[in-house]
Amino acid sequence: MLQAIRDKATGLVAMLIIGLIIVVFALWGIESWIGEPAVPIVAKVNGTSITMQDFENEFQHSRLSQYTLKHGAPNVKKTRELKRQFLTEKVDGIIRLQAAETIGYYYSQAQIEAELRRSEGYSRDKYNGLLAQAGVTLEADLAQRQKRIYNEQFNYVIRQAEFFTNSELLENWKMQHRTIEFSYVTIPAKSFYKDIKITEQQLKEYYTKNKKQFMIPASVQFSYVELGYKQFTKIPKVTDIDISKDYAKYKNGYREPSVRKASHLLVKVDKNAPPKKVAAALKKINEAYAQLAQRQNLRRTGEAPIKVGRLFKRLVKKYSDDKFVPGVVIDPIKQKALYDALNNVPLSVNSKPVRGEKGFYILYLTNSKAGKIRPVEDVKELIRNKLLRFKAIELYGKKVEILNAQVFENSETLEVAASILKLGIKTTAWFKKGDKYTGVLALPKVRTEAFGKDVYANGDVDASVNSRTININSGKPTARTIVIRLSKYKRSSFKTFEQVKVEVTSLLRNELARTNAKKLGENLIKELKLKPDFNAMSKNHAWIVTKSGSVNRFNTKIPSRLIKSAFSLGVPVKDKKYAGSVQLANNDFVVFILEKSTYGTMSKVNAQTKKIYQLGNAAMMSEVLLQNTLDLLRKNASVVLKSHLIESSNDEN
Repeated sequence: MLQAIRDKATGLVAMLIIGLIIVVFALWGIESWIGEPAVPIVAKVNGTSITMQDFENEFQHSRLSQYTLKHGAPNVKKTRELKRQFLTEKVDGIIRLQAAETIGYYYSQAQIEAELRRSEGYSRDKYNGLLAQAGVTLEADLAQRQKRIYNEQFNYVIRQAEFFTNSELLENWKMQHRTIEFSYVTIPAKSFYKDIKITEQQLKEYYTKNKKQFMIPASVQFSYVELGYKQFTKIPKVTDIDISKDYAKYKNGYREPSVRKASHLLVKVDKNAPPKKVAAALKKINEAYAQLAQRQNLRRTGEAPIKVGRLFKRLVKKYSDDKFVPGVVIDPIKQKALYDALNNVPLSVNSKPVRGEKGFYILYLTNSKAGKIRPVEDVKELIRNKLLRFKAIELYGKKVEILNAQVFENSETLEVAASILKLGIKTTAWFKKGDKYTGVLALPKVRTEAFGKDVYANGDVDASVNSRTININSGKPTARTIVIRLSKYKRSSFKTFEQVKVEVTSLLRNELARTNAKKLGENLIKELKLKPDFNAMSKNHAWIVTKSGSVNRFNTKIPSRLIKSAFSLGVPVKDKKYAGSVQLANNDFVVFILEKSTYGTMSKVNAQTKKIYQLGNAAMMSEVLLQNTLDLLRKNASVVLKSHLIESSNDEN
């Protein structure tokens, strides 16, 4: 059914689809809360409930964690705002899901899991493990994927129902590429500066009225200690006895790779080849492999008169893009994929197909020799570095354990841990809202802890406690562990009048000049509306009249506000002209007369450009249709919200 809707989607069909959905939604009627279950429900959408538990779980794992990583822990007000936004999105999601089902779209969770199983390297146990780490069950993940697919399909159906006709294309192009000509006079705001007299009282009144402009935001400073893995790499010592013991214990680990010689059958295909070429090459290599596999089975039962080696040579001639070579050494490093493909392959037996640098290979093992164990002198430095690394890791781990214990037992200070571990206590730069995160605060993990409710403590230094140990780049040479706490807090304040007097003088002067320029400009407009002619007006005023020339909407030489205002006046007809005005960002006031308008034409536009323009406009109109459809569905849906429940729940500080 969905495909039929896609194939026949037109503006009329869209209206029929939307009409069907609205009728179904209307049948739900007004929801009541009679017989409400014991589990708190924050919303009902056409009979579908959103429980408090489900809402809180999803909010914590998605929206809140994303916000905290980027901005730090939100305060109570921001948390409530995020919850309201999240609830609105969930309601919209359910409306889309129900709409998709109404128009006949169905995609089961079993189908979704079947698609996952077809993915390369998929293992249900491994996937469940990854989901468990994220605190999500397989059932919840499949349900979320199902909702996302339903939403996408609903959006697709509505978007496909919009189109852009040739007549609409011409009309749109005509207006978008219209050019205009106008004359204008600029009244500079700075020309009023010399006549503006500002008293001390006016300055103080402006300062009092606009005091928020002169606020100094609250700022914080954190202190922290840091343990780095690198600082322990030079401390341990490794003796020759240690090296001898390790060599004796792990001697086989220092064996050189076995020498493997093999002939190959190659079907060439470039790494960046299109899927069709890759599929063709894979088909060809599999045909050759199928014959080899069949012959090997027959050889095992004694039914094959021809040896596999002979058959391999024939198949190379038939299928391979390379000539037959009796056997070459496979490099275990440069040709790792081919080398590994011969693991557990007996002599005079071929490998399975494998992707290599030049394409797909089948290898035929002609010789194999076990690698020799390298003498201790050859691997001495290798062992030394390995043992140094292990000892450094062990020492680093022990120090992290001490740090973890001390910052927990002495949560009100970093000094005890710093003293025991001989660490310096560092401080961050002062930070206020809007500043760029620098230093350790640029690390998301550190930022999450620093602005969490326990460490930040709403700016109360005495109530602040040490953060947990924060592990950065675990398992890497750059690994380090950080503990952070609030050090200093400056509450927001206002600059004094004396501190900003010069700034206030400039701001007030600009405001008065802006007002004077506008007042004079509005008087000129009154004259021009009676008679839109700068020549007549110039007898009374010594203004410089500027001609715009022919300009389009995308002109960058004339101020954008002026261009926008001139195009908004309409289209002059015959000898009729329009007068208009606009105040620019620099406070200058412009008075103008729109004199001429010329429609855009597609006579010199090639077919490709027309098509791109048509598709682009159809895409924009489809987004408008989608938004209007959703607005209509929301209006007709039976939605009951209990927003007070989410706002009274445990908010993050």
